[in-house]
Amino acid sequence: IDILQSNAEHALIDRIQAAKQDGTRYILINPAAFTHTSVALRDALAADAMLSTGLNGVYEERPPQARAPYLLLGDSIDSDWSARGFRGRELRLSLTLVHDARGDASLGTLADALESVVERLPPALPAGRIVLTQMLRRRTGRDGATGFLCLIDYRFLIEANG
Repeated sequence: IDILQSNAEHALIDRIQAAKQDGTRYILINPAAFTHTSVALRDALAADAMLSTGLNGVYEERPPQARAPYLLLGDSIDSDWSARGFRGRELRLSLTLVHDARGDASLGTLADALESVVERLPPALPAGRIVLTQMLRRRTGRDGATGFLCLIDYRFLIEANG
């Protein structure tokens, strides 16, 4: 498990791109403000093999001409979860799958695969450990005349080492 914290956008992009060559299987990222302003970071995430399998793209906002199925990365909320005797963080993350019902993989199959990847995230981290991975809700609904959406919300509690 590797952890990278950086305020330099290029360092984050370099690490994401290196993940394709070094055997990295999962990336959990809290990009904060970078995702709101950085096309380069979004492109690096979209190029990641794990995220793009079965999807036509990974986006921060609904693209005007993207072909479904694709994944929208929602805003993440990071808050202090510390108490007397320990330090921790709570991270909430929303993921939205957009499907047009014409793709090879069904919306349910893609949502199940995404849930499986999130649930298999290893708990041990160099700076702490994930003590809770909780899917808060999964909702599916219509999106216009021919499309469907699946919104999946997660909550992670991470206890810091020492």
